[in-house]
Amino acid sequence: MLDKKQIKYLSALLKYGNVSKASEVLFTSQPSLSRYLKSIEFDLGFKIFDRSTSPFKLTKKGEIYAKYLEKFLDLELDMYNEIRNIDDKKEEIRISSLPFLSSYVYPKFIPEFLNSNSNINLVISDYQEKNYEYLLLNNLVDIFITNFRPKHKALKYKLVKSDPIYIICKKNKIMESKYNLQHNSIDNPLNINFDEFQDKTFYLLNLSENVGAASKMILNQNNFFPKRITYVPNILSSVSMLDENSATFITESSLTYVHLKKDVIFFKTENYNDFLSIGFIYHKDYNIEFVESFYKSMKKALF
Repeated sequence: MLDKKQIKYLSALLKYGNVSKASEVLFTSQPSLSRYLKSIEFDLGFKIFDRSTSPFKLTKKGEIYAKYLEKFLDLELDMYNEIRNIDDKKEEIRISSLPFLSSYVYPKFIPEFLNSNSNINLVISDYQEKNYEYLLLNNLVDIFITNFRPKHKALKYKLVKSDPIYIICKKNKIMESKYNLQHNSIDNPLNINFDEFQDKTFYLLNLSENVGAASKMILNQNNFFPKRITYVPNILSSVSMLDENSATFITESSLTYVHLKKDVIFFKTENYNDFLSIGFIYHKDYNIEFVESFYKSMKKALF
């Protein structure tokens, strides 16, 4: 039985003909993709690809499999189109989001949108997908909520609000003696003196992530170069590793899923509102009325 992951991975391998390029597009590692392909072929009982050539070539059995995979995808699309055509009373918007943003946006936005747009059905899909351009260009979703701006010229980004970014560290006796921390919070952050952070280890996200790129930009903008930088996979990791000798960056939206203890100090930096944003991507040919309805509800919910 085909599932979405299997279809997505096999489609990428068929398109690019090698594990290296397919894994890059799919945001997975080459060994992981190779193992997954082997498990599919083991379940099928035959080889789909002849991997002795580059790019891959389909085996004879693989050619038959690819032909029927295409037929399957066409039938699935026809099925969903037919189902959607049954109910002509309500329009439908298919949305998805980066996982960490959905926990921030959905609880506020969905009630507001449904209350203001009773004639529209929201269909929410969780693709765990960073490659939002693939989803939109292949008509798998209509709108994708993200803090990334698209590269493809057929896609547009609608900015809704900024996502403030802060530097945080744990309290210690020196900090407590120097600052009045009684009212310190994300709503009342301290102005940072980077000289005081020279000996701290900074936990940064990879530069391919928007938060990581923004963090590095803030450090460069302030001509501050920490003695030690450790790159971590996500904000949860950076927060869990935080101690009195380290610091990291955190966004306002991430506080919906990251639990911070009371011993954390919030610092702001100059122009921190200009680095990150929350918005959504849509295809340039998508219904502009739906885009505006979506934008108005999201704007109202998040401010």
